Amino acid sequence: MNIQKFVQLMQPFEEITRNLSSSQISISSVIPLIQVLKITLQQEETKPNTTEQFINFITKLRDELNSSARFGNLVENDKYTIATYLDPRYKSHFFTSVIAEQVESKLLNMTINTISRTRQSNCIQDDDCEPSPKRSRTQIAIEDIEVQPSTSKSSASLQILESMLSVNEDQEDSSTADDGDNLLLKIQSHLREYKKEKRLPLHEDPLM
Repeated sequence: MNIQKFVQLMQPFEEITRNLSSSQISISSVIPLIQVLKITLQQEETKPNTTEQFINFITKLRDELNSSARFGNLVENDKYTIATYLDPRYKSHFFTSVIAEQVESKLLNMTINTISRTRQSNCIQDDDCEPSPKRSRTQIAIEDIEVQPSTSKSSASLQILESMLSVNEDQEDSSTADDGDNLLLKIQSHLREYKKEKRLPLHEDPLM
């Protein structure tokens, strides 16, 4: 086995091991860095000067990386997948579409549950848990109408009708949906905005 080739192959392993051992590293970088190692092995394996003996060594390294005792089940670990997804340098880049959808679903559930628990806790502390009565769509329209003085009954009626029809559509939607639906829509909206944003460069601090 070519010693120089062996050293070149193991160099990324050393660098990534040092990175993952740093106090400045986040678990969000584990999945991306492991992918770097896998790509490195794949590139070395396809080089024309790679001997059969070296290919066998690469296969053993890949098997170790993919084993459940090592890093094989990282995409099944919510801590790693969610941390990676929420890191603006990575987002869903290292996930399949199926894994990304699963992570987003877990994020939505976690956020809703956290907000619900916080509300319940505040309710207990403030002793103010009575929900405010909901107004119907008709009540909203009537209460929000400002009728201007008019010289005829016909024009006044038309003005009221026009005001009723001009009620904001968002206001209409919120009057028919419960708090849970509204909360879910808001969180989904934030998630869509996050996905649209460009990923940060690697040298940027994701916590900033």
